[in-house]
Amino acid sequence: MKTKYLIPVLLIIFIFSFTACNTPKVVTETTTTQTETTVTETTPEYPDSIELTLDGERKGSDIIFYGTTNLPDGALIAYEVTLPDTLYDENYFAETGNLTIKDGKYSGKVSNVPEGKGEAEIWVAFQTILGTEVKQPQGAIVKYGELGEKMKGDNVVKSGDMKRIELITKIADETNIDESKDYMAQIVVIGLKISELLGTWGQSCTDVGNGEIGISENKKDASNYIKDINDCYNIFLSLKVPEKFNVPHELMGTAMDHLINCNVYLQQYIDTENISDMTSYLGKATSEMNMATEYINKATEQYSKLK
Repeated sequence: MKTKYLIPVLLIIFIFSFTACNTPKVVTETTTTQTETTVTETTPEYPDSIELTLDGERKGSDIIFYGTTNLPDGALIAYEVTLPDTLYDENYFAETGNLTIKDGKYSGKVSNVPEGKGEAEIWVAFQTILGTEVKQPQGAIVKYGELGEKMKGDNVVKSGDMKRIELITKIADETNIDESKDYMAQIVVIGLKISELLGTWGQSCTDVGNGEIGISENKKDASNYIKDINDCYNIFLSLKVPEKFNVPHELMGTAMDHLINCNVYLQQYIDTENISDMTSYLGKATSEMNMATEYINKATEQYSKLK
């Protein structure tokens, strides 16, 4: 009976051993799932009402300007720097561009601005149209419209079909100011001296008429008057005239010409001994003095408007 079951048992053992040896190993792998984080950029928020400031300064031939705003980073501010006094000159000065806002601020610098050409004008604006190549961020276009037609606020201005916010400031040319002060100081000195000379000469003529002095003494006064008027005239010719004073300077020049004509007649008065000729020359000299006074008054009126 043992033999009867021996072969089947061995066969079972053999099959079991063979199966165990050839059973594939099961490898357990740990799979790590990586989660990707996507950073979504948010569109800058544009304010309903735009705030904008502007200030500037001049350092030699450089114009520096800057300002603040509540517009977000990336928005653009258009600018233009000009010298209005050169508008009709062959070399009219104007420079334009755009500045990018960063942290609620913007700043710009324009170099090689001619000096002695009057005050500089700085214009800045936030507008949706900046030209063919430069454009505002899309967020600004969506918020304010293609032409800025959706802009709101008391500081919004209309220019044709478009709306914008703009500011203008002017910066004096310190060089020009110094020249103007120097020029006006000398004009005042000349004016006061001429007024004094006319008064002195007028008193001398009155004294002759009253018999207080003789003709010879009056002729000495005339000689001194001629010399002093010539000195004033030479100083006037040497003045460097700032452009803005051209009109009153020409009027003052006409007054000086009449005073020089007066000198000619006074010299003829001095040189003659003929009473009739003396009277004629003095009359002509007085006429020239009166014309000079009239033009001095016109020039003074114009000077006072330009201070």
